[in-house]
Amino acid sequence: SLHTKEKSYPAIVKQLANFFSVVFHPGLLICYYLLLLFIVNPYLFGVSNLHDKGLIIIYVAIISVLFPVIPVVMMYALGLSKSIQLKEKSERTIPLALTGIFYLWLYINMSHNQAIPVAFNIFVLGSVITLFSCFFINLFTKISLHTAGMGGLITGVCIMKYHFSYESFPVRIFDAIYSIDTYMAIVVSLVIAGIIGTSRLILSAHNYQDIYGGYMVGIIAQLIAMRILLY
Repeated sequence: SLHTKEKSYPAIVKQLANFFSVVFHPGLLICYYLLLLFIVNPYLFGVSNLHDKGLIIIYVAIISVLFPVIPVVMMYALGLSKSIQLKEKSERTIPLALTGIFYLWLYINMSHNQAIPVAFNIFVLGSVITLFSCFFINLFTKISLHTAGMGGLITGVCIMKYHFSYESFPVRIFDAIYSIDTYMAIVVSLVIAGIIGTSRLILSAHNYQDIYGGYMVGIIAQLIAMRILLY
C-alpha cells in the first residue's frame, strides 16, 4: 500500500488534526484570501463601507463554499458516498468536477468586474487550475486537496507581497494600531501549511506522496495563473 500505516495518536492530537482540517478546508481558502486582501488594503475592491464588503464576501462564499457543498451532501444522502469527507478516491470525481465549474463561474464573473483586483483574480484562477488538475490526477491516484489548497495559499500570499508590493497592513489591538509586515502573513501561511500536512498524516487520510504532490499542484497552479493574467 502507498499509504502510511496508521499510527496510534492520543485522542487530543487527532481532535486537533480534525479541527485544523475543518478550519482550513480547501473550500474555505478563497474566502480567507479575500479577507486577507481586505485587511491588507481596505480600498482595494473599490468599496469602503462594511455593507458593500459584506456583499462581496457573501457572493464569493455562496459560489465557492455553499454551491460545492450541495452535491457532496446530496451524494451522502443518496448513499453514493460513505461520508461527507469523501475519503475514497472514487467519491471525489463528481464533486471535484462540479466545484471546478463553480470556481470557473466565479472567476469569469469576477474577471469582468473592473473593481475586482488582479491579485484576487489570480488566486481564483489558480484555484480553478488546481481543482481541474486534482480532478485529472484523482482519476489515477489520490492527492491531498488540503495541501493543494495550502500550496496555493502560500503562493498567493507571496504574489501579493512581492509582485503587488503590499508591504504592510494596519492591525488595531485595543486602542493602538500596529503596522504588520506582510512577510508575517507568509510565515503564518507556511506554518499553517505544515500543520495541515501533518494533520492529514495523523488522520491517515494521505501518505507523503499525496501530501507533497498536493503542495506542488497548488504552487504550480498559482504560478500558471499569474503567468496568464500578468504576462
